[in-house]
Amino acid sequence: MSTVNSNNNRTAILFGSPNTEGYTYRLLDAVLQHCPAEAPADLICAYDLNIYPCYGCDGCKQTGYCVRSQSDDFAQVDRILHQSSRIILATPIYFLGFPAPLKQIIDRFQPYFYRSPFQTQPPKKALLLTTSGSNDNVGVEQIAAASRRVLEPLHAELVSTLSVKNTDRTFTVDVTACKTAAGLLFQNIS
Repeated sequence: MSTVNSNNNRTAILFGSPNTEGYTYRLLDAVLQHCPAEAPADLICAYDLNIYPCYGCDGCKQTGYCVRSQSDDFAQVDRILHQSSRIILATPIYFLGFPAPLKQIIDRFQPYFYRSPFQTQPPKKALLLTTSGSNDNVGVEQIAAASRRVLEPLHAELVSTLSVKNTDRTFTVDVTACKTAAGLLFQNIS
């Protein structure tokens, strides 16, 4: 992935897997194959960052930003989100939820609920990619509902959810679904 610049035609990828060669990465890669080459992306690997958990101090309620952001890597995440017009959440489902490092990043979005600087920007589009060992929809539905709520203060709309389930037995990516999801993510964005 490329480095951040001032181009607002970027895609922020919040990657929640510890395995950069696993199922979630393979699904992400299949989607990225259908994204325009001129639209660069910034990969935020949750497992590679030093992100402190939210302590519920309510400092952000007063200031509009996390008072701990200068002490860890969250400022980098914030900068990438501000410079992106699209967001991809790519995550395995762990016990019906996000893996802990990705959840720590999401928990740090709390200041955006109090004062969202994203509301002055054009709306963002978002795509959710999930992988799960089980073959049921419960985890996918829970992650999708949580994602819609998380994306709201980022002024982002979840335009599609693409899931590969039953990875404990097999892994198959639907190329047509990947192409459709990428098309929805880039539709009407200049």
